[in-house]
Amino acid sequence: MKWEPDKADPKVGSFMPGLVWAVDHTEGPILELGAGYFSTPYLWGTGRPVVTYEHDPEWATLIEANVPGFFTTLVTDFQDVPEQDWAVVLVDGYGWDRQKFFDALVERTGVFVVHDTQDPWISEEAMSQFKYRFDFGEDPRTTILSQVLPIAM
Repeated sequence: MKWEPDKADPKVGSFMPGLVWAVDHTEGPILELGAGYFSTPYLWGTGRPVVTYEHDPEWATLIEANVPGFFTTLVTDFQDVPEQDWAVVLVDGYGWDRQKFFDALVERTGVFVVHDTQDPWISEEAMSQFKYRFDFGEDPRTTILSQVLPIAM
């Protein structure tokens, strides 16, 4: 595995407009579920408190070696996420049950940015409980969810 952001498929980072909007419209800590070429350097460059969880040890090591100041936490279980409130949670990455992470964080998150919602990673029922919702893209589709912040992109 090599660090090759210049060869990254833009679809992999198609959630970035939603993530930038969420970060620009909130204050406080950010949780990144799934490190990546696009989100990790951006989030760690914001100066905000960021916690990144990654399930793949090789990928975590590669990202750590290439993103200044970055440190990831390997996680395999949604119960490993700290009990705290999050301004923004990016739900992305492979290798874990996104629904369980989502369910564990739903009461403690201001804005969710959920990537790949064209696939049933997170149930429509779970997403429909939010007061504010904005979907963009088709394949992949990104969904922004919030109970407290009207979404206007």
